[in-house]
Amino acid sequence: MKILITIVFFVFSFSLFGQEKSDRDMIYLKNGSIFIGELTAYDKNEITFVMPNGLLVTFNKREVKKIIIAGQDYEQEEKVRKQKPVVIKEYPKRGIYNITYGSLNSGSNAFNGGLIGGVGLDNITGKQFNKYVGLGLGIGYHSMNPGRGENNLPLFVDFRGYLKERKVSPYYNLSAGYAFAFKNEEKRINDAQGGFVFHPAFGFKIGSAENSFMIDFGIKWTRSTFHFDFWNEVREHKMTYERLVLRIGLML
Repeated sequence: MKILITIVFFVFSFSLFGQEKSDRDMIYLKNGSIFIGELTAYDKNEITFVMPNGLLVTFNKREVKKIIIAGQDYEQEEKVRKQKPVVIKEYPKRGIYNITYGSLNSGSNAFNGGLIGGVGLDNITGKQFNKYVGLGLGIGYHSMNPGRGENNLPLFVDFRGYLKERKVSPYYNLSAGYAFAFKNEEKRINDAQGGFVFHPAFGFKIGSAENSFMIDFGIKWTRSTFHFDFWNEVREHKMTYERLVLRIGLML
């Protein structure tokens, strides 16, 4: 009789254990460790697992011996690959963003048609409302023609959006505003006026939703007027810069 009771007890306990783990995911490592939680991502090299306390753990697939998904045992890697993968969204989620860009701009000289290269720095702070719509304000400093001392400081509105929900995502960007121009006595610029700035661009975000490497390519139009002093003669140069611009930046 005692033997029968013992058998019934073990069968009942085993059944309860099976019911308890049926709605959980489990990972068995080759070193004997067992983790219980939720499988959130499974890619070519890594497995992402969320523990009951919310801790996110990443395993290299070479460490894993067996995976149980809601009670289904996957001993072989190929069987797990047939499961529909869980995608972790990596586009900037709603909230504040800050991007700092360094840029190279290139275009023709207005006087002799030669190629002129310039450099610039921009910082943009804004809010991402959803994947497709982000709006911010930016400020920069650009050298449009270093040899002639033609510099400007643009203040602009920044509009941007992302096309994919992955770590590598194409994005579009449009900025427009006003660029202030400056006197430069060393280069004989005794007066300067600014003008509009307009800059559409297309590029790629590479990284997480919070921290990413940014690279884009676009065209920038900037209007400035400079008054040069040539041997007591003042010459006015109205410049409309049309420049190809390559930007590289960080989103933090």
